[in-house]
Amino acid sequence: MPWTGKLYDIFQYAAAANTASLAEYTGWRIPSYFELTGLLDCEAPTGYPDSTAFPGWAVSPVHCSTTQPADANISQAVAFGGGAAAGSYDKTIFESTYVLLVRGG
Repeated sequence: MPWTGKLYDIFQYAAAANTASLAEYTGWRIPSYFELTGLLDCEAPTGYPDSTAFPGWAVSPVHCSTTQPADANISQAVAFGGGAAAGSYDKTIFESTYVLLVRGG
């Protein structure tokens, strides 16, 4: 799913989830870079979040709402698996990047 600049981007996805009251909740949003990196299990070989809290996690990289500080046209992402790494993507180009919605904060 693209970050922005396309007909259906991650922010429109969050808005649609709120309109539909996904799981009977509203307030869905795209997490920040720091929120996503907070999910990393640095003691696990894959870096995937705790399997008890997040069963079946197997997606990577994951978009976040954070823009790369050095270039406003680039978004940041977190790559889980084999440890973890930050990624960066052109906001207007479709990438094989996932989106995770969160609430609160």
